[in-house]
Amino acid sequence: MKQALKRIYFFTQYLEHVQLLSKNIEYVLNREKMKSLGILVSHN
Repeated sequence: MKQALKRIYFFTQYLEHVQLLSKNIEYVLNREKMKSLGILVSHN
């Protein structure tokens, strides 16, 4: 029983970690997109 709870706990921690990672990646991608848009805009 304890083993199952431990597994569930680690799994939820892992999911939260993955969610945070994907949010960070999204943020970085959006920032890069904004940068390249800014470069495009400044060239025109």
